[in-house]
Amino acid sequence: MSESHQSNDDLQLLFQELRKKTKIVIVAGAGISEAAGIPEFRTRLNAAEGKDNLERCKYITKDMLDAFAFSDDQKTKQFMVMTRELSQTFSSARPTAFHHFIAHLAKRGQIRRLYIQNIDDIDIKIHPLATEVPLSLKGPWPNTIQLHGSLSKVCCSKCSHIDDFRQTDFQGHQMPSCNQCQAYSEARSSRGMRSLSIGKLRPRISLYSEQPWDADAVGRVSVADVRASPDAVVVVGTALKVHGTAKLVQELCRATHSRRQGICIWLNIDCPPTGSNMKKCWDFVVLSRCDTFARLYGIKEEPVITF
Repeated sequence: MSESHQSNDDLQLLFQELRKKTKIVIVAGAGISEAAGIPEFRTRLNAAEGKDNLERCKYITKDMLDAFAFSDDQKTKQFMVMTRELSQTFSSARPTAFHHFIAHLAKRGQIRRLYIQNIDDIDIKIHPLATEVPLSLKGPWPNTIQLHGSLSKVCCSKCSHIDDFRQTDFQGHQMPSCNQCQAYSEARSSRGMRSLSIGKLRPRISLYSEQPWDADAVGRVSVADVRASPDAVVVVGTALKVHGTAKLVQELCRATHSRRQGICIWLNIDCPPTGSNMKKCWDFVVLSRCDTFARLYGIKEEPVITF
């Protein structure tokens, strides 16, 4: 049976339990970046009003992040405008209190893994939450696993070369060409060989209706984490509408409950999913903003040191 902890006294009892844990797995979504001014990818924009600038809108339509975004010039242009604006928003965003809460646990050696659905890279601005791109198939793995990729990186559609996202490259109607493909093709031509086609660079983020980046590696990490039986699972700022993430949470909660005193926490302003597969997941349901939770825990925002 879940318990809803709303009072400070109840939360302090929960905090005491969390401070004892050394193998915490956190699964986080857009809610942890809301206080940093990051828009949620859920509500359709009114295109007739021309609200394609993130400075003038709160949400991004799901259609703009669909795999069909490259199906014609108009959709590609819209996608490029969106990613350019998103990049500007992300680069100026600062870690929230909850980001610092996760980093605090990581510094104390309490975090086994952070699975993050966000593509904003705010979490990895704090050193203990660093990740690696691409994710290795073999461990040891970093603290942070990016489930949907990152807008800070681009990848070539032909040679799979990974590079940094540069806003100046995403202008006009066409995706930028891959410099590595271009150099290789020119080198062939200079030797009298046939030139090759040039790949296009696209943001290394997982769009709706397509396979996630590093799917095999993420699968191996999650299997290892489930087998290790976490002593606590915290699911925060996500509605768990993505099937793969929901399944991962179910498996993590089941593994956590297999050990003595393992606890699973739902932290959100909304109630947890009511499906039959989720009913037995939660030991604690905390209906609160995650930054409020972090500050009550005792977290104070600190200067960010990026690497």
